[in-house]
Amino acid sequence: MSMSSPHGAGAPEVTTGVVIDVEALYRSLGATALVEHLPVYERAAREQAGEGAHVVLTGRGPIWLYLRLAHALHGVARTLTYRSPEAGDVVVFDHTSVGQAGNAG
Repeated sequence: MSMSSPHGAGAPEVTTGVVIDVEALYRSLGATALVEHLPVYERAAREQAGEGAHVVLTGRGPIWLYLRLAHALHGVARTLTYRSPEAGDVVVFDHTSVGQAGNAG
């Protein structure tokens, strides 16, 4: 699996994993993302991600929703990547070395 550098520019895209469309996530409850729906959005993202998956967040959405989803997926997803149409793939966190022999991770 290829992961991009934190800078994103010219880096390869993540080619495997679970892609969560943030806009589709919040639009399942209405036209606008609402703070009062955060628990529902977070639960849906965790369910879509599954345990130990490589997860990509993409699509239109407010920054506060992206931040909360990233927080909700930490400890659930093995890796989290933000996919931007302008910057490409940007790694948010990568825990692939956690638990591997010889790594303090």
